[in-house]
Amino acid sequence: MTPNNEIGENNSDHKVIDCHIHLWELANLEKSWHPPDVLRHTFLASDLGEASKSLSLEGCVLIESGTTTYDEASLWRLAQPDTISAAITYLDVTDTDLESKLDIWEEKTKFRGVRIRLEGHPNPECIIGTQALENLRLLVSRKRIVEFLVTTDNLPTVLSVADKVPQLRFVIDHMGKPDLIDSNDEMLWQEHMTLIAQNTNCHIKLSVSPRADQIEKVASHTFKWSADVIRSKAELLLEQFGPYRLMWGSDWPISRLTGNYQNTHEIMSFALKNSNSDDRNRIFFATAKRFYSL
Repeated sequence: MTPNNEIGENNSDHKVIDCHIHLWELANLEKSWHPPDVLRHTFLASDLGEASKSLSLEGCVLIESGTTTYDEASLWRLAQPDTISAAITYLDVTDTDLESKLDIWEEKTKFRGVRIRLEGHPNPECIIGTQALENLRLLVSRKRIVEFLVTTDNLPTVLSVADKVPQLRFVIDHMGKPDLIDSNDEMLWQEHMTLIAQNTNCHIKLSVSPRADQIEKVASHTFKWSADVIRSKAELLLEQFGPYRLMWGSDWPISRLTGNYQNTHEIMSFALKNSNSDDRNRIFFATAKRFYSL
């Protein structure tokens, strides 16, 4: 574990857009998930503003927090404040009525795309089924972003999707959620991230989020991410993808499990401390501005 004071020595030299935040109304959240105590609150844009005031965000992208129609309606309400730059809603890839839903979403000026959850999905291979591929091609035709919530085991499937729909404009959340605690998937993660970098137009979010099956451990008061492990992942991704396809996200308020908002920025700043200031500006600001048309 890298000492916290060593992390804190890396001062910010860049503007910041946070490309991955969540907001939710607790009543909706608890219909599908019983969160740890630190997350058992309603989180609004005003709460994000208070948490992130040390960084003076230039913008942020709101990512869906649930899969129901109630969650979707809540997302658009929570995205209303001017401090929210763009929003990504949830998509069931087997939906047979996507076109009519897209017509409704297109009326919302902050709509940028959809997120597909493969992490924990009972049948992640559904993403390469006939209906899913039809939906992905429709999103391509509408010039919309697709975000993939995955773990390392899902990366071969994402690679297959990119092969079948090569024009898909997509991003992988949370560095593909490698195992940052036990590193049991190190070789598979490196191999497939390298293949994705070399064979697709994929972007990657340099964000840190616990796997669903590790939430309980991460929620303990004594847990802290290893800054050195995160640094090793970030350096490989920078080498393979370059700064034009990397962007930073806090995963706030999930990130409150391990520290305050500033901590999430500091740990990734430490991970990128050997990069130059132009590259850091791209990762923390310019890539997200371009990718999400902010």
